[in-house]
Amino acid sequence: MANSKKLTETSALLRVGDAGTWSFCIEISNPIGFADLILKNLCGGSEAFALSRSGHSMTTFKYAQDGRLSESFEPRNPQTVRGDSHHAFFQRIQSTSSGTSSAMASLQVISEHIGAEITPSLLNGPLLTANLENVDRALLARPVPGFHSSARHGRRSVLGRHLGTIG
Repeated sequence: MANSKKLTETSALLRVGDAGTWSFCIEISNPIGFADLILKNLCGGSEAFALSRSGHSMTTFKYAQDGRLSESFEPRNPQTVRGDSHHAFFQRIQSTSSGTSSAMASLQVISEHIGAEITPSLLNGPLLTANLENVDRALLARPVPGFHSSARHGRRSVLGRHLGTIG
């Protein structure tokens, strides 16, 4: 009888696959891939995307290149744009059909960039799976010097992002 390991509060369940020459990872439980430390290590000498969706259906898009966070935002929310890249991912997502969800618009733009289609059937299909136990979340939560983008382009409301700008 095989010894099956259960997910715990500190473990992370990862499903990995490839699309063309790119690799991707889907995190089912306790996501860690959007942590700056991991994203910085993934994009050293290359590019990396992190597309995350919270339990509150908030989508976050990050693009990093050569160890530097170049662009991060909530798709379709200009107040959250930080940094910029010559790829203009925020503008490209904005120009997709308004009937397309922000997550699907983001996947479409990422697919165009990498030259391989990332579809829901690919993401839901059979993939290699790993359970990382006892992830050091305190280490992952530490700021990574020189990785956070300091440039902010959107207007920020003092009342919080969900209330919008008054006036």
